[in-house]
Amino acid sequence: MQQRNERRFNRQGRIAITFSKDFGNEHSLWTMGFVTPKVLQRSERGTFRDFNRYHIGGSSIYHWQKEFSSTFKNHLSIGFDESYQDGSQLFYSLTPSGGRGDTLRQNKREAANSLGLFLHNEIRIASKLNIVFGVRYDVQGYIFQDFLKPKDDAKQVFKHATPKIAISYQFNPQHTIYANVGGGVETPAFNEVDPPPDSLIIANGSTPIGGSNPLLDPTTSVTYEIGTKGFFSTKGFLSSLSYDAAAFYLTIQNDIIPWAGGRYYFTAGKSRRYGLEVGLNAHTTTNLLSSTALTIMNSKYIEYQNNLGSFDGNKTAGVPPFSLNARARYTFPSKGFFELGIEHLSSYVADDANLVDVPSYSILHTTAGYNVIIGSMYVRIIAGVNNLLNRTYISSVYINPEKTSDGYSVYEPGLPRSGFVNVSVGL
Repeated sequence: MQQRNERRFNRQGRIAITFSKDFGNEHSLWTMGFVTPKVLQRSERGTFRDFNRYHIGGSSIYHWQKEFSSTFKNHLSIGFDESYQDGSQLFYSLTPSGGRGDTLRQNKREAANSLGLFLHNEIRIASKLNIVFGVRYDVQGYIFQDFLKPKDDAKQVFKHATPKIAISYQFNPQHTIYANVGGGVETPAFNEVDPPPDSLIIANGSTPIGGSNPLLDPTTSVTYEIGTKGFFSTKGFLSSLSYDAAAFYLTIQNDIIPWAGGRYYFTAGKSRRYGLEVGLNAHTTTNLLSSTALTIMNSKYIEYQNNLGSFDGNKTAGVPPFSLNARARYTFPSKGFFELGIEHLSSYVADDANLVDVPSYSILHTTAGYNVIIGSMYVRIIAGVNNLLNRTYISSVYINPEKTSDGYSVYEPGLPRSGFVNVSVGL
C-alpha cells in the first residue's frame, strides 16, 4: 500500500581554488578555499520544504619533511579546516499532488560553523617501522533563528579533542602488520538538533532551550584495530593475491539515535561494536580479476535509557551484522572488459526495541567497457545494468519508525533494474 509520494530536487554548484608552494626540499604549504551555493527542495512528512543555503570554507596544511639519516625520517603536518553554512529553511503545506501549498508553516534560519585544528606526525625507521601520532581539536557552533517564533532563537557550541596513534611493521617487502588506537567525534547535523516536544525534553531531565535540542552531545568514539596486509606472487594460474584483514573494537559515547522516523533525536549513553573486515584481490594469468570485501560485526547498546524505555543489551538499530561486495572482471585482448558483481546485506533491526526486522537482500550488477583510439583521439565507452535480476529489496530504512494503523512505515525500496551509459573522450 502506498503511503508516501515524496520527491527531491537538488541544485548545487561549487567554486574552489587551491594553492601549493614548496619552500626548499623540506617545507611546503597547501591551501584550499571553496564556495558552494545550494537550492534544495523536497516533500517530507506532509510538508513541502525549501532550503536556500551557501557553504563557504577552506583548509591549509603545512608540511615539514626531514631525513635525519638513511634509517630515520620524519614528516610533520600542521593545519586547520573551517567551513560556514547559513541559509533559510521554509516549510509549506503539501498539496494533494505533492507540490508546494500556500500555507507557510515554518520560517527559520540555520547556520553552523565548523573549525578543526590538527597535528599529524609520522616517523619512519629503517623502512620497516612506521609510527604515527596526532591530535585534532574541533569546535562546532550552531545558530538558530525562528522568524515565526522568535522566542525559540538559540545558539549551541560543541568542543572536543581527538587523539590518534598507529604503529605498523613491514617484516618483509610483501607483508605488514599494524595496530591503531584512535578517537572520533561527530557533531549533530542540522535536522538532528531540531528540538523535540518540551514534554519529552522535561521527561528526560533537561530544560527546553528554544530552537535547539538539549538532549544531544557530540558523539565520541574510540577504535582499537589490529590487522595485516600484503600480497603473494605465484607462477601458477593465480598470479597474485593481495589481502587486508583487520579486527576492530569500537566504543561509542552519545550515539545519536533518531526517533519517530527522524522527527527528533536522543543519544544512547554507550554503544559497542566489534568485528572483522577482510578484503581480497586476485589476479590470474587469464586476464581475470576478482575482488571481495566483507564485514562481520556485532553491535549492541550497552547503556541506553530514556523516557521511552530501557534498551540496554539490544542490537543497534540500522547496523547489519554482515555485508559482502564481490566482483569479477575479465579483460579481453581487444581492450574491452566485462564485469559481474554481487552485493549482499544481511537482515538487521530498524528499531531500538528490536521489534522491526529488515530483510536481507542480494543483487547483481554488470558492467562492460571498451576503449577505442581514433587517430589522436581516445574514446572510452562504459555501460552497465544495476539490479540485473530486478529484485525487490529494501535499500534503507527509517530508524525507530512511527507506527501507523497499517503498521510501521519504515522501508525505502531500492531501485529496480536500471541501466547507464558513460562516454568519455580524450586527446
